[in-house]
Amino acid sequence: MTEPRKPETTRPIPTVKPGEGDAREVTRPTGVMKVPKATTQTARQQTLTGLTGRMDLRKITRSVETTGMAKHRRYVEKMKRKANVERLSQESDRAERWSRQQKVVLLVLMIAIGAASYYKVQSAYGNQWPIMTIWIAVVIAVLGCFFWTIWYIDKGDM
Repeated sequence: MTEPRKPETTRPIPTVKPGEGDAREVTRPTGVMKVPKATTQTARQQTLTGLTGRMDLRKITRSVETTGMAKHRRYVEKMKRKANVERLSQESDRAERWSRQQKVVLLVLMIAIGAASYYKVQSAYGNQWPIMTIWIAVVIAVLGCFFWTIWYIDKGDM
């Protein structure tokens, strides 16, 4: 078998001292770059919760967050709250509209049933109605008014 091929030898890297005419030398003075404190490695404290060893991401993101990020987060939370308020308002309006429509339909239905009953009895008996039919109609009307009055008094949203 042949021996594995050895890499070709390269020349050694020369050591260059600053000020000896190196082309890579910095000609302008450089200052110390100031890094915001919130983005330094020491500010990224990772806290553990419980015995499971999972990281609490809320605490980590709060410690890494800059002022611009915090402002944007507050803005997003404000928009979410505004959207929730709008959604609740629309749901309330929709429920109120449905309740109003339901009341109108029931009222029209009751009037139609009453009118149809009157015309049916009138066409069957003419002007000589049987007394029992009149008593049944009066009892139903009085009980209906009584129960509607109780319902209306107990209604809490008026």
